[in-house]
Amino acid sequence: MKLVLNILENQGPLTQKEIAKETHLPSRTVRYALNRLKDEAVLEEREYFQDARQCLYQIKC
Repeated sequence: MKLVLNILENQGPLTQKEIAKETHLPSRTVRYALNRLKDEAVLEEREYFQDARQCLYQIKC
């Protein structure tokens, strides 16, 4: 979770696929980390207008 959080802090809003590519983690691990961070109200999820099948994740202000 720390690695995902650090990537989002440094690079801004990213999709799950982009986070997996940057961290070199399996998509399942990234999905788990994102869900945990959302449950703890650290992240927010937005629509990704370029591809409606994906979401953008960013750290809450």
